[in-house]
Amino acid sequence: MERRLERDQQPLPEAGRRYGFPWGSNQPTKGQRIAVSLLIAGVAVLALLYRLSAHPGAKTDFDLVLFGARMMMAGRDPYPLVGPGLEFEWDFGLIYPATAFVAVLPFTILSMKMAAAAFVALSMFLLSYALTEDSWHRLPIFGSAAFVDSAISAQWSPIIIASLSLPMLAIFASAKPQLSFAILAGTRSKYAVVIAFFSTIILVGISLYFLPEWPQHWLHLLRADTGHMKAAVTQPFGAVVLLLVLRWR
Repeated sequence: MERRLERDQQPLPEAGRRYGFPWGSNQPTKGQRIAVSLLIAGVAVLALLYRLSAHPGAKTDFDLVLFGARMMMAGRDPYPLVGPGLEFEWDFGLIYPATAFVAVLPFTILSMKMAAAAFVALSMFLLSYALTEDSWHRLPIFGSAAFVDSAISAQWSPIIIASLSLPMLAIFASAKPQLSFAILAGTRSKYAVVIAFFSTIILVGISLYFLPEWPQHWLHLLRADTGHMKAAVTQPFGAVVLLLVLRWR
């Protein structure tokens, strides 16, 4: 009875306060978010480096964009150079817009391997920091197959998704427009939309200066049947996905 009375006399949690993993309070501080984000970024980089060392000659999605940036700065058109049996051996053509080449220019001072590692570290750090903005409950995302695949392939998706909470990252929207437009459609930040709009104008302008004919080459490759890039709604029963529009908020 005495223990029950003592327990009942304990102060109640503040209204709206949540408790949970990993430090008791489910209200991450800036320092805690940075620490967790550094850890996740480090693990992601190790996973990438392990894959590259275990499979010599393996390439990442970021390698493709970095190659395009280097060729662009060398005065060469990278679009005819990517594909099976070409200078950059790849199963498909170069389907990234030249705006992506401009976005990764700072990474061209690094080797291909180190540039990919730096990009993954930056992307995963920003994604983790963004997802822990108000709680820890999104951390299980980093144990998913999608996260592992994006890390070892050095994909753009983490940094694009992070723009939902970090609007400034919308400057990369035109690097992978098919994903960015979906993210921008769901964002509540007008700031992100404005940043995406003006950054796209700037990146398109710079890319056209170096590669005046890139839109034509890019659109031609997009129209080609690569066999691996088909909208879900074009697959059998895929149109059912459109029913989700009825629940759009």
